Amino acid sequence: MTADEVFREIEKDALFYKHSGGGFTLSGGEPLLHGEFCIELIDMCKKNGIHGAIETAGYGDTDVLLEIVKNLDLTFFDLKHMDDEEHKKLTGVSNISILDNLKAIQGSAKEIIIRTPLVPGCNDSAENIEQTADFLKTLSNVAVWELLPYHRLGEHKYAQLDRQYELNGTEKPDNDALSVFIKLAEKKLKNHEIKCRINLSAV
Repeated sequence: MTADEVFREIEKDALFYKHSGGGFTLSGGEPLLHGEFCIELIDMCKKNGIHGAIETAGYGDTDVLLEIVKNLDLTFFDLKHMDDEEHKKLTGVSNISILDNLKAIQGSAKEIIIRTPLVPGCNDSAENIEQTADFLKTLSNVAVWELLPYHRLGEHKYAQLDRQYELNGTEKPDNDALSVFIKLAEKKLKNHEIKCRINLSAV
């Protein structure tokens, strides 16, 4: 579909957005892989007063990301692991450009919500929580840090695609572990204007 075609679909719910305060969210996959399309669509929506957001892992061209977020109302930005080597093992790419991109958008993005998916055995450690919090302290435009508990809802999709599910057998974090992590996050960010919360609705 073209950006214009997608905009026409979004526009159909303009009255609903007006009364609910909602809007559209660029998600995926990774929206930054389709930068020109996103920029064009966002421009159309902005001209028509439609609230816009993006969910991104932050791995992409910095200039494209800056152009995208400056015209959006909200940016959801993933931070999966602060240790670069571990990040490479888990995702296949370095986190250096991701962290640089997050720093780069501080002056452009209107509101930023950081999201950390907690996957048992991968990034659910006190050390990673503390390192993430220390990094967030250096930023100026982060409103919220969300911890997203791992879930197993994608397993059947892998089965349907006849693909191996690498996290087979991994269990969801229990409530006690989640409580420890959120308290640690809140303690580390106690004197900073960043709210910490567990988001169960995004899993």
